Amino acid sequence: MGLFGFRKKEKKVEFQINEVDKFWIEESFNWLVSAFGLPKKKAELITYTDNYFPYTFAENELKIENIIKDLSNLLQLDSKKISFEIQKDIRDAYGVPYEFEEMPFEIETEKSNSGYKIVIANSLPPNRLLHGLIQELIVIKLTENELRFDTGEDTNLFVGLAGVYLGFGIILSQNLFDIGMASDGFWETTWNYSSEMPQEMLAYSLAIYLKAFDCERLPLKEELPNDFFNLLKSALEYVELYPSDLLTKVELEANDLYFQSGNLIGNYEYESAILKLNEIISTINNVTPVSIITYVFERLGYIEIRKEKFEESIQYLQKALEINNNNFLARDNIAYALIKMGKIKEGKKHIDKSISLAVKDMAFIYRNLALYFWAKGNMEEAEENFILSFEAISVPVFLLELDYSKFLLAKGEKEKSNEYLQLSITKREPEALKK
Repeated sequence: MGLFGFRKKEKKVEFQINEVDKFWIEESFNWLVSAFGLPKKKAELITYTDNYFPYTFAENELKIENIIKDLSNLLQLDSKKISFEIQKDIRDAYGVPYEFEEMPFEIETEKSNSGYKIVIANSLPPNRLLHGLIQELIVIKLTENELRFDTGEDTNLFVGLAGVYLGFGIILSQNLFDIGMASDGFWETTWNYSSEMPQEMLAYSLAIYLKAFDCERLPLKEELPNDFFNLLKSALEYVELYPSDLLTKVELEANDLYFQSGNLIGNYEYESAILKLNEIISTINNVTPVSIITYVFERLGYIEIRKEKFEESIQYLQKALEINNNNFLARDNIAYALIKMGKIKEGKKHIDKSISLAVKDMAFIYRNLALYFWAKGNMEEAEENFILSFEAISVPVFLLELDYSKFLLAKGEKEKSNEYLQLSITKREPEALKK
């Protein structure tokens, strides 16, 4: 179901967006809603002020660590897991002309077992620095929530859309273009930046957010570039013609309960999470979107795995697959549960099916293959697949460190086993804490 239904009335609106972009935005918003839940009603848009960036504004000098701390608080991330590194290149060499054939490097995030490192070009002007850090911390937010958002050429567009969804619409709109020049009387430096998200797409995305989620206030004219402010007004008129047929009271409740369950699972409060998920099934099953119900069963199956109740887990996961046979997480978790139960042939069948669904989540498949070969007594291939799993990590793989620790202990490598046990403990995994 799309966000908007049929045109209710005829009205001339200057705003235009092609059907492909409109469809992509609506589908992406639907996906974010199903993954995160809906933003709270009467939400506020984040602005670059001391209200939202207290650490940044507390000092006269702009410091990267303060921006990261403020953004981490806004996005509910652990800033201690995020470091940064300034990288210099030919742009920083004084008095040397340079030319890039492609877009010069600006900012990117590297992931490791201990956290994230943001690599930043030394040449970034302040507003581009803020914009870049927002995007990178949104990437970390999506990664931490185990969302598979790498969509190739559309990845940066999706990150921008997620930024609107997470409340950064005003700041992103202020950085559509950046043209500047600096001179010391002898050497002159210029820069020219244009956002990868077209204005029309950003305006339409922001209009959806403002209208569908009853934002507490609309952006003020002085907060946005004049052309974009007028474009947003037209986009809002356009959205008015398509009243939402998605955000019903029942669906709001379902999304909210699902979102709450995710937070509880993240804190390992499994019994409380089960209550939230069962409430979705028992009270609104008949009208809840199928996409939500399949994720509810998948999530219940995952909880039972963490409780080491593998048979119960499989029952839930099979229900998820009955609704959506291509649910990768459900398929992967069934394989894991079956192998843990000793049913390795059945588990291998699900691993083989998962390979065609994984796209870029091979870390889960390698983990399961490692457990499969270990169960068969093939320690060499098990070791190889454990290593491949660690190398392929894009989102956290539950119990990977603990399972590898057990494997190493079985091989007699006690010291190395303890190292990986400690990594699992660092993740606060209850199973590791018990050991």
